[in-house]
Amino acid sequence: MPYPKKHLLFLTLIAWLSMLGFDFLLHAGLLAKIYLQPSPFLLPPLAALRMIPVGYLSFLLMSFLIVWLMIRLKLTG
Repeated sequence: MPYPKKHLLFLTLIAWLSMLGFDFLLHAGLLAKIYLQPSPFLLPPLAALRMIPVGYLSFLLMSFLIVWLMIRLKLTG
């Protein structure tokens, strides 16, 4: 039985928001002290700030692809 489109959009939104929540917890909570120190392997703060929307869009794309894959494989539960 095909899922209603509203249900699929809701699943995708929930998956995306959970990814963003984990990202906030990890980077703003646990790793914040690392970002305050100068480091040769981290981007400068302004360059990193400009890349945040690209990262969030990649999370959204990954959420769409995960939901699509779940439908194609007929995974439930």
